Amino acid sequence: MRFFFIFLTFFSLSASLFAQDTESIEKIDVSLPDPETIDIFRNDAVDFLDADLATYYRKAQEAYNAGKYEETVRYYLTALRYDIRNGNAIYNVACCYSLLRNADLAAKYLKRAVDAGYNDIEYMKIDHDFSNVRGTTVFDAAWDSIISEINKLGSVAYIEASSLYEVRVRLPENYNSNKKYPLLIGLHGHTGSAEGFMRYWRQFGQPEFIYAVPEAPYQIPGTRNSYSWRVSGTAGAFTTTSTVTTEKYIAEVVRVLSKRYNVKDVYLFGFSQGCTFTYNVGIKYPYLFKGLICFGGWLETRWLTEKAIESANRLRVFIAHGKNDRVRPYREGLAAKTLLERLGYDVTFRDFEGGHVVHEEILKEAVAWMSK
Repeated sequence: MRFFFIFLTFFSLSASLFAQDTESIEKIDVSLPDPETIDIFRNDAVDFLDADLATYYRKAQEAYNAGKYEETVRYYLTALRYDIRNGNAIYNVACCYSLLRNADLAAKYLKRAVDAGYNDIEYMKIDHDFSNVRGTTVFDAAWDSIISEINKLGSVAYIEASSLYEVRVRLPENYNSNKKYPLLIGLHGHTGSAEGFMRYWRQFGQPEFIYAVPEAPYQIPGTRNSYSWRVSGTAGAFTTTSTVTTEKYIAEVVRVLSKRYNVKDVYLFGFSQGCTFTYNVGIKYPYLFKGLICFGGWLETRWLTEKAIESANRLRVFIAHGKNDRVRPYREGLAAKTLLERLGYDVTFRDFEGGHVVHEEILKEAVAWMSK
């Protein structure tokens, strides 16, 4: 199989980065080995680089979805020993300590998350995970300190500018440029990445289609490989503009790849926030797609009128949602199904006993559905 990087030029909102004073967080970790004791010529001296952090983070998310907060913290703390600047993961640890009703540790880890670069004040204000500790002396003191420090950094401005975005593409084994192939565009979820979403290729078996995964434009504060399809949080005023800009970007991915490869039918496949953009882009650009595959997401009617939704009802839609989804409740998947069916769509709906995940067996069903 061949693997490519494709870069697209597009106008986007390019964020200014928060300046950060790291003086307070550059401390010696007493648990680190003494450099003088390391035998640099041992074959296993770098074996720690093989740590599979993605698996730990996935297991942490699964434990969180199941309400197992102590287990969640254990997975995060294990991964963070190799990834100490992941502010988003540290923030999730703070959330878990709140859910465990430990205000001291919730406050401590929230401050650590901000030190590591997490700065989404608006989300922190409404995050229900902190309901258990808001109002406690220790947490409120930490919160006041956090707000004061973030405010010192000033406000964020977004300027529209040309940029190149990465798109990962996998071709079928024994790809023949003279043969027409379906094209499946994958949109990862909020805090996901193109690299992570490309891994679903292994679950497809021996696919006879082209699979392409664009990277979302906006890096999550405090992370190195986590992205969002729109601006949110402290820059919420730019949410609408960034949403529309991203929709155009995804449509451009389809146009460019359709010219580069011998494409016959195009499907859009999204998870969570990527599912929402699957609905948005599919309905706004129905002539580009044959069908939509939507896992664990929601249909945002604030971006789409019923008239606009109905006008795209020639699209086939496959919806899958976990009955125990704590991130995007099961009712949101049902609501999308009900609305689309009422407006004349051909909808296939699958649910499963599970949380906020792309269920492997149902994903295989969706792939088979594409060829029907």
